[in-house]
Amino acid sequence: MEAGHQGGVRDSGQINVVLRKDLVVSLQSYRGDACYVIEDPVDSRFFRLGIPEGTFLAMLDGSTSLRDAIRLTATSLGEDAFTEDDATAIVRWLMDCELAYPVTATAPKRRKKNQRGWNPLALQITLLHPDRLFDRLLPWIRWLFSRPMWIFWIVLLGAACCTLWSTRVEFAQTLTVVIGPGKWLSLFLTWVALKTVHECSHAAVCKMYGGTVSDAGVMILWGAPVPYVDATSSWGFGSKWQKIHTAAAGLYCELLIAAVAALLWRQLNPGPLATLCVHVVMIAGVDSVVFNANPLMRFDGYYVLMDLLETPNLAANGRQYWKSLLRKYLWGMPAAFPGRTRHEQSVFACYGLLAWFWQTVVIVGMIVVLCAALPLDESWILGSTLALIGAVTAFRFARGLASKNPRERPSLLRVTAVLGVLAGVVLLTSQYMPWPAAATAPAVVEYEPLHIVRAYSPGFVKEIPVANMDVVQAGQVLAVLENDTLVNELADNELALEETQLNLRVYRNQQDSANEKAELERVEALQKRVK
Repeated sequence: MEAGHQGGVRDSGQINVVLRKDLVVSLQSYRGDACYVIEDPVDSRFFRLGIPEGTFLAMLDGSTSLRDAIRLTATSLGEDAFTEDDATAIVRWLMDCELAYPVTATAPKRRKKNQRGWNPLALQITLLHPDRLFDRLLPWIRWLFSRPMWIFWIVLLGAACCTLWSTRVEFAQTLTVVIGPGKWLSLFLTWVALKTVHECSHAAVCKMYGGTVSDAGVMILWGAPVPYVDATSSWGFGSKWQKIHTAAAGLYCELLIAAVAALLWRQLNPGPLATLCVHVVMIAGVDSVVFNANPLMRFDGYYVLMDLLETPNLAANGRQYWKSLLRKYLWGMPAAFPGRTRHEQSVFACYGLLAWFWQTVVIVGMIVVLCAALPLDESWILGSTLALIGAVTAFRFARGLASKNPRERPSLLRVTAVLGVLAGVVLLTSQYMPWPAAATAPAVVEYEPLHIVRAYSPGFVKEIPVANMDVVQAGQVLAVLENDTLVNELADNELALEETQLNLRVYRNQQDSANEKAELERVEALQKRVK
């Protein structure tokens, strides 16, 4: 058989394939069953294979053809033997992964991991190869990860938690002072230092169990520099507890430093050192627990959970489960659910749902923070961005649910019915369900600049001498009002005024000073009222 272009296979019977000489194959136990693990030391990649697949790969020595390898494997495997199609698919997979090559071709030149492509949102920059450095450091720091130190770590962490709880009010008040725009540089430098210690802890424990640390450097993750070390060789450890210890080493060291900082802060007076201790507690303590220890995010806690459950690709299988579920009941199409047993499928379903809920909480929290930070006149930027993200997400979600096989077509009737029901539920919910965060208050809409024109007396409009949109001048009559009640009241007051003036002249002629004075005051009051 010849090797086609891009690893394709033309004659599946006569090809002679050989595995790369630098691959490391080890026999391990997974969920109580034996399996083979292939390590690619160049790219720090690992592949787990079953016993039948490993037995078949052992026949690929370059001198045995594929047909002979199938025959020899069938002799030793019996019912588990491969068909020619199965063997061809395995060989094609080996070539695609650059783990094997035909003997008629030259060995492929292996590219380093940082040359395999780059992602602008997660750019990895290798700075050094620290394997020998950790070989020298390990005798000096091995005691940090010993069993007695773990016991001391538990006691120290308990004491720090009790201290912070007893002084929680004082710590919260201090936190509002030391966390602010003026302290961001100090926070960033502290964060970089702690994350460097975090990554070095992973590397140290990995070396302690015989692993390798091929490279270290900086990863530009969403624009933020994050230190990293490559300790993926721990995936090849035979014991899952060694893998868990390696994954938890960074969190262990950060919490140890946070506990020391909390106890030290309690003894210090306010100052730069106390501020540094608070920064360390927040980053190495709170941040590590909320993010690194959180199994719903793909950090240390996630890998610890995977090793505990012995369930690889937990996040990917969780997403795949819900995609398959929606694809089956929404699209009306056949779907393959991940997991060999109902228990595995239940684990994937629960994890996928919890991870989705946590991601929703994080996204909503970020939106709330941005809404509070952005001015009102710039909030349209956030709204447009969210609308674009929502549209792209909906498109990718719909495309992911749809099958890549053109022969599988979704049921348009089911899709239309389900989407119609969902749209109706959303519409009814938005119309009739009260929103707890909503607030109502009376308001008046006014134009700017606002001029209020008021009449001195009430009345009914009799005439409007101006038209709409006319330009008026100061003192111009805008409206003529009339009020019959006021007209009658004016006549009565004018008549009373005339009577009072007559009485005033009479009292003056009689030189009656007292009555004259009283009538004079009444005249002045009536004049004001008439006016």
